[in-house]
Amino acid sequence: MKKDGNIKKQVIKSYSIPYGSTGQVEAKLRDLVNEIVKLAIKYECSISIENLDFTQKKSILRHFGSKKYNRMLSGFVYSKFRQILVVACEKNGVYVKLINPEFTSTIGIFKYAKLHGLSSGFAAAFVIGRRSLGYKEKINGQARIILK
Repeated sequence: MKKDGNIKKQVIKSYSIPYGSTGQVEAKLRDLVNEIVKLAIKYECSISIENLDFTQKKSILRHFGSKKYNRMLSGFVYSKFRQILVVACEKNGVYVKLINPEFTSTIGIFKYAKLHGLSSGFAAAFVIGRRSLGYKEKINGQARIILK
């Protein structure tokens, strides 16, 4: 991403959520994080990720959620990924910034997906990148009407 908040280059990488024993998951996450950090070093850029917190959601879902969703959420490795990423970035001198996740997907879809030909996931990543540069992203009037 350019400093002006526009797309500089799309590096399309897709990773699946690792599964297995705790040790296997951590090893897979370390490999994944090392690849991401190497890309940041290669392109001389920082890394920005959503600052997601599932603590409250996990607590609520234990009592009211479906078993399938509870299983998915309890097995979600985001906090471990974030922990490994932050440590790897510190060791390699790569700046990592945690971004408020509020409406990143919605804003990405309504403002940038069609404009730049991005999938919903990449459009959300675009919003995260822009927020990391200090741009204020809000839902526009058309999106507010549709979402109501």
